[in-house]
Amino acid sequence: MRSSTPENRGEQAACAVDVQMMVTVRHQTAMVMTHKGSMLRWNQL
Repeated sequence: MRSSTPENRGEQAACAVDVQMMVTVRHQTAMVMTHKGSMLRWNQL
């Protein structure tokens, strides 16, 4: 048993959190982009 196991687990957890943050930010930006696109369409109508 190496003493670096808890550190590796912490790194994995941090990576998972980073990935979740990336996905949420991308999802939010996609939502904003589509919202802006629909607003532009409405303005063109």
